[in-house]
Amino acid sequence: MNSHWLLIVLFLDLFATSLLIPFLPVHLRNVGPTRLLVGVFSSIYPTVQLFSSPLVGYCSDRYGHRQTLVISLILCSFSYYFLASTSLYVIFVCRVTLGLLKHTQTLGKVLIVEGSNNEKHNMFSVLSAVEACGFMLGPVVGSYFIEMENGFQQLCNISTFIFILNSVITFCFLSSDIKYFRTKETLTKSQVVTFQSDLEERNIDWTEFWGVFVLKLFLCISLSLFYTNYAFIIIERFNMSVSMVGYTNSFQGLISVVTSLLSGKIMHVNCLQDLYARLNYCFLLLSFSLLSMSVVTNFCIYFAFLIPLSFSSTLLRIFISKLLLSRSPWKSKGSLIGMENTISSLVFFFSPFIFEICITNFGTFSVPLVTCLVTVAGASLSEYLNLTNKILK
Repeated sequence: MNSHWLLIVLFLDLFATSLLIPFLPVHLRNVGPTRLLVGVFSSIYPTVQLFSSPLVGYCSDRYGHRQTLVISLILCSFSYYFLASTSLYVIFVCRVTLGLLKHTQTLGKVLIVEGSNNEKHNMFSVLSAVEACGFMLGPVVGSYFIEMENGFQQLCNISTFIFILNSVITFCFLSSDIKYFRTKETLTKSQVVTFQSDLEERNIDWTEFWGVFVLKLFLCISLSLFYTNYAFIIIERFNMSVSMVGYTNSFQGLISVVTSLLSGKIMHVNCLQDLYARLNYCFLLLSFSLLSMSVVTNFCIYFAFLIPLSFSSTLLRIFISKLLLSRSPWKSKGSLIGMENTISSLVFFFSPFIFEICITNFGTFSVPLVTCLVTVAGASLSEYLNLTNKILK
């Protein structure tokens, strides 16, 4: 397995996605649906992925990860091409298709695990940097093209080309993997014993992780409610161009890259030695940032608050994942990470409905108030878990 080619594939995948996704809500509004329908169309993708992930995982185990990835990339290229349609039905079908088939990052991580033995942690660190770079560069290029005539169609054309290129790279340069689908009848007696012991080690006591999952839930709710209306705030409240949405997204990506690189040093700060203390401070900083951004009327001040917002949210993702993985056995990490992703997908599906309910019944200021309450609840839970952990020790 040539890991360099695999990293190129994963980078191009995220670059092509972030090239146009920040501008999808604006394209949908131009087509004509209400703000609620914009949120619903945006949430179709993560919702479908909840149910398609196990199926794609089965197919990749049964027929090979590389083969599954190639087919997925080819079919996704067609979906991205037709995403620029002005028909809501075509857009709906494209979003459903992408939700069913676009699992490039998941399949890529599986190939990384298979292709590296003692360097898994180093490879995942490099992968995180590659993902952040893809999310940072995509919106910048997208902001340039979106101002042109038929700009969104051009972005879809570029994404289509990148996905076709990715399928060629995957087919030509990534080594063919082994099919891991085996029934119990094909195993020898010693393999059956190993197989059964592995299953026993994979049994998870989910109650031990309730605190971590609730922290993840609080983080996802606060961020999803904020980003549900993010593009329209930039355009309508501050009278900025559509391209500014992409530039601000890229700026947040840059802050995330720098924060990720500095996270190791941040952990060694004296007052942040305790993981729960870090979570507490980050939730409070996130709450302050969200509340401040909801009341400012100057775009420069709003833009400045993106720094603590991106800083705290990036650290929270890192620290929550670190807390989850530090408390789980190695062979259960995949299931726990899968549950963490499921929580994110569920929240992103329901957030447009929660947003619309808050706006309709309680006014525009109710949304930032809810996000602040949720983040304060996250800080409180972090402190509670910290006290509980000290008592148990």
